[in-house]
Amino acid sequence: MSVVETIPSALLDTIRLPDHVLSRMLADLAAASPVFDHELPLRSHDYASLPRMVIRIHSPATGDWLSYLIRPHSLHPNGAAFLLGTFLYPSVRCGLLLRRDDGNATQVFGAVRACQHAAGRIHDIRIQFDVTLNLRDYQLPQEIRHTPLLRHHA
Repeated sequence: MSVVETIPSALLDTIRLPDHVLSRMLADLAAASPVFDHELPLRSHDYASLPRMVIRIHSPATGDWLSYLIRPHSLHPNGAAFLLGTFLYPSVRCGLLLRRDDGNATQVFGAVRACQHAAGRIHDIRIQFDVTLNLRDYQLPQEIRHTPLLRHHA
């Protein structure tokens, strides 16, 4: 059972574009410029193959936490990157829902470090976790658990 299956139905999907369009957008972002955030570099992926996850984003204006369905295109022990159909200000609090190997769902908290316009209403969001994760402790696809999806640039 995935974390997505355990979340109430109030998930927001702000993208609503075909996977091939999003895959092209990720490739264009990777090719267009050097990494805008050197600690969480962009890595292009086939959007359709990315795992679906849930992120909760805090609204400073209302105090509410809204749940969004995302597909992180980069995941690292220190943070994650994903496309979202809205702008987020730096420092906005987030909680990425992950399932631990013991089967329990957990929320990994962090904050938005950067938000870059990708196209139309789509933005590339980078978050930094509050703590460093050992990705092997979570039920993630093998390529995420055992090889870094992100490469550090000098």
